Formats: sequence, C-alpha cells, structure tokens
Amino acid sequence: MIVSNDFKLTKVEGNATSLAVSGNQSLTVEGVKIEAQYLLCNNKSLLILSDGQPFEERINVHLISNNKLLDTLEISPPYQSIIIEDSQIIDDQTISLTINSDQFLIHVRNTAISLLERLKLLGQGVKFGKNGLLTFQKRSET
Repeated sequence: MIVSNDFKLTKVEGNATSLAVSGNQSLTVEGVKIEAQYLLCNNKSLLILSDGQPFEERINVHLISNNKLLDTLEISPPYQSIIIEDSQIIDDQTISLTINSDQFLIHVRNTAISLLERLKLLGQGVKFGKNGLLTFQKRSET
C-alpha cells in the first residue's frame, strides 16, 4: 500500500461527491473532502473522506477498484465530533487512523467477512463496511 493522489473531487452536491481518476469522471461517493487516499497492491484504492467541517460528524471510507465502489464504511460516533489527526500505513491492508487522540485501524479484507464472523466480532467493537470488505476497530495497546 502506498499514499496516492489519483483521485480528485470534481463536483459536490450536499454530502455527495463525484470523483475523477486521472481526469476521467468515475463515481459518486459520500463525503466532500479527501482526508487520505491509498493505492493497494491489488489495483484497489482506499479513500477516506470527511464532511469538510472543522468538527466533522462522520468519516466515510471507500474501497474502489476499476471505477467501481466495492465497499463503504461510515464512521460516526454518537454525540461526538471527529477530528482526524493522522493516518499511517501499517501494512498492505491496514491503515492506522488517529481520531480525537485515539488510535483506530481500518483493515481491507480480500474476501467479505462472513455473517458468523461478523456476529463474533461485533461484541469486540468492530464495525464493518456494507459489503464486509472493510473493518474498523480501536487499536489495542500491546
């Protein structure tokens, strides 16, 4: 995984944004400001978008491949603003994200997480993308 700048915002309407890749119109996603974007080794891209406010109320993480949205994950803690302070590459499939001074992990899976595994991990505070390819959880201290 490497830091990328392939995606550009081309049009914003409300909280939906059209993205362009290398100048070509591609797709519409949630979020109005690109906070970070990464190119994964398997020709996929990971984008982290915010609402573009100083104290965002949510972050949208999008997994994209060949101009198609593979998965999306909304991070919106109840009754809290979200301030993204830092993002770092951990490995080929994991990003560390610092939000409000807390460390979190965004992990990109090769295959969708099964329903049984989702049920098991829900009790551990793991959030999932709509299609089960993205996971989000607080980073444990080791």
